[in-house]
Amino acid sequence: MASDWVTRNIAERRTHEHHADFDRLARMAWDYGHGRWVADSEWRFLWDCESRNPVFADIRYELFA
Repeated sequence: MASDWVTRNIAERRTHEHHADFDRLARMAWDYGHGRWVADSEWRFLWDCESRNPVFADIRYELFA
């Protein structure tokens, strides 16, 4: 039973981390989309997220152009 709590705690922590990452990336996208300056640290954060979670590694962007 203890391992169930550990698994639950890990899942909750990961969910919180993903939500926080999403919020930060959404703010970055909003600013960029509205012509606002985006700090270099935010671009590095985006790169870090892409490295940790390569969700769309094989996407062909040109199909959406």
